[in-house]
Amino acid sequence: MECMPHGVGNVLHQAAHLNCELAMPNSAFVEVPYPQGARDAQPYMTDTIRIASDGCVHAPAKPGLGYEIDRAALDKAITAVER
Repeated sequence: MECMPHGVGNVLHQAAHLNCELAMPNSAFVEVPYPQGARDAQPYMTDTIRIASDGCVHAPAKPGLGYEIDRAALDKAITAVER
């Protein structure tokens, strides 16, 4: 049976779903936001997910989820709550 998880959130969310779908032999396609770049507004992500000219979303080559996080920008976006 084919299975296509939906994962059109931000880049980090898309990366997690893409990796799951790449690991599933019964995944027929990957869902990406349209237009491309519509969900790229995370200043802490240095990479984006794009559809290649051959119509495919290729597997990332970097470690982990394959998309780099700018830790300094992420730290700036986090609000600490003290109790």
